[in-house]
Amino acid sequence: MYQKMSVWWKNENLIFDGITLDICPGGLFIVTGHLLPLKSIIDILFCLAKGAPCFCQGEVIWVNRGQITHYPPGFGVQFLKIEPDILEQLIVLCSDWEGEERAGLYNW
Repeated sequence: MYQKMSVWWKNENLIFDGITLDICPGGLFIVTGHLLPLKSIIDILFCLAKGAPCFCQGEVIWVNRGQITHYPPGFGVQFLKIEPDILEQLIVLCSDWEGEERAGLYNW
């Protein structure tokens, strides 16, 4: 689901920030110039509704270094460890966003 929100991630001892281009219960895409190698494991922090921090862990499963010209540079992450309540919130939010898109509330 296309949804922009702030995200922070840590790879080894380095902490970066960026934005998501999309997020779903299975993972997210982070828009960034700090590209990571495939299979990198990262710790992720983002905030959902009501500003509650969401911590999880993921694996970089694809990287766009510019080869897909209509998509920004960054990488896709599959969630590996995510709390069940955060997963449930993502399922609900993605369902809500999908309904709003169909109703024409978002023009991407």
